[in-house]
Amino acid sequence: MFSKNPLPSDYKLLGEDAYFTEATEPLNILWENRHFTPKDRLIRGTNACLLILLMIVVSFIIISICKSTALDISNTYEYDTCDTINEAYDDALDVYAF
Repeated sequence: MFSKNPLPSDYKLLGEDAYFTEATEPLNILWENRHFTPKDRLIRGTNACLLILLMIVVSFIIISICKSTALDISNTYEYDTCDTINEAYDDALDVYAF
């Protein structure tokens, strides 16, 4: 299609014969991480896993403390029915309840 030296192909593209050329090697590759050795990568990976594990454990502890506090608060006050409230306030319930 758009090449100087097309390679033959048995494929069709939009009803026309497709021609392909080999791609050139890229010249602008940035090798930013090539100075890290496999040992460095292992240490970094291990540190990342340990940090994630620490965050999960801390989250679990915080959630457990919050849940325990919520249960303590809910157990402090007894469950009461509307009948008990109506008996206590009788006709004055409209004054106290909006």
